[in-house]
Amino acid sequence: MEGLMNPLNNVRKPSGSQPRDRRLRVGEFEKLHELFSTSGNPYAAPAFELAIEASLRHGALFSVR
Repeated sequence: MEGLMNPLNNVRKPSGSQPRDRRLRVGEFEKLHELFSTSGNPYAAPAFELAIEASLRHGALFSVR
């Protein structure tokens, strides 16, 4: 058995996602919220608030049902 090759030697773990380091600057939340509120899409402002409060990335936000 010592001469057999380990099939797991070639398996690689997926790399983790990039950490978030961007923070909103003073006044950015209010400006973005105003833009989303006046966009004509009734879901844009609540989705923006949810994303900020829950620290969601766009992929996670768009998969919310």
